[in-house]
Amino acid sequence: MDPRVPEILTSVVGLHPASGQETVLAACSCDDYNLDDLEESIRRVAESVKTSLGDGAEAWQPRLTSRVWSREGLRPCLNLSADTIRMIGSISGSLDFAEQRRNGDDESGCDADPQVPDIEGQSPELVVLFVGNCPDTGKESVIAKAVSQQYSLENQQACVAESIQLAQAELQGATPLWQPQVGVRLSSDRGVLPAMQLSAELVQRMAACEASLDFDPYV
Repeated sequence: MDPRVPEILTSVVGLHPASGQETVLAACSCDDYNLDDLEESIRRVAESVKTSLGDGAEAWQPRLTSRVWSREGLRPCLNLSADTIRMIGSISGSLDFAEQRRNGDDESGCDADPQVPDIEGQSPELVVLFVGNCPDTGKESVIAKAVSQQYSLENQQACVAESIQLAQAELQGATPLWQPQVGVRLSSDRGVLPAMQLSAELVQRMAACEASLDFDPYV
């Protein structure tokens, strides 16, 4: 019997500051996918890099990558607490999360059909919501919203950046008091593979807001 393939593989890869050689700085795997184990794997590798490299981690340009091997009925989502976002930010890491199909399809997150018809009234494929709880009332509200008619990794990062910028302008420095969350909603029937990418700069901006992350794809 073939060894079982783990459903979660998470690693941090960096470039050696002197040689430029790509190096695996930390890695771990989990046999079964669930949201808690996925977040724990991400936190674990980030903490490992923080422990081994300390303040020197930024020089390695670390890239935290997590892959979920999908099975029938599985819809890979990603939920990261504000603490985990801060941990990734503390190593100046970028984040790259994607589904990997067991049939060998690449996990690029690219469009199967790159063209989205421009139909008036058609719902956007990508919606990013910056939500928070009012410090005075505790009521949850949408502070900022950014949308894109077509999902792509580039559009995704642009919408996340826009939502953070709008929220910070609205809350005038009080953003952390709202316990914010960046919610990324992907809805597409074009056969795209769900993927979530955040540059190191975006991770840092989310960490400064003390925001959590919720990526919820419907494809």
